[in-house]
Amino acid sequence: SINQNTSQGILGHLKYNFGQIKLVYEYYATGVMFSSLAMITLGFSIAKTKAFYKKVIDTKTHKKVLMFCIPLIILWSLYKLFIFKHEEMDNPFNFYIFWFLSNTSAIAQTFFVFSGFFLFYNSKLSNSLILKGFNKMGKLSLTNYISHSLFGLLVYKVLGFFGQSNPTFDFLLSIGLTIVQIIISHCILVKYGKGPLENIWRKLTKLLLNEKQHTTHR
Repeated sequence: SINQNTSQGILGHLKYNFGQIKLVYEYYATGVMFSSLAMITLGFSIAKTKAFYKKVIDTKTHKKVLMFCIPLIILWSLYKLFIFKHEEMDNPFNFYIFWFLSNTSAIAQTFFVFSGFFLFYNSKLSNSLILKGFNKMGKLSLTNYISHSLFGLLVYKVLGFFGQSNPTFDFLLSIGLTIVQIIISHCILVKYGKGPLENIWRKLTKLLLNEKQHTTHR
């Protein structure tokens, strides 16, 4: 139990929280993986059809996307605050309501962020220092995504802050991590021109393309 492990000092505390990583892995392997694959497929479809290219879509459409997504996000937030009860998830109906609202909200939040950034980039604030920082982060998107995921796992699972923190702590931590990632991204781009994981991904892509071309010419 948590009391037995944490009463054994720092080693017991780490032992308990490392054990929780298995639960996180199982959660991602069963539920989140399928949702992520659906989002990736949706992203590829959007990119293929060029549905959100500036020449194809105007700011009015993005504003409509925001207005459509906001109620879905609010609905999910209200459900989590006032209706959701973890002990009722054994009931199939309650579980599927949770699953539907959770995934719908996740998709709505994705489009909300995308359209929000589109409008932000095409506003008078497009040359602001904040957006220049986000540009640096975007060029190291894979490296930053993996690094902040590992950092979150370390803080909330290994060190045991999951369920013990408050929204203010989480908000300040995310702001601080974003600032640090912007600074590190800038330094890496100045020195190397690309991120470490982006470099590995590019090499693997070239390797696979060369292998495919070699197989085709046989």
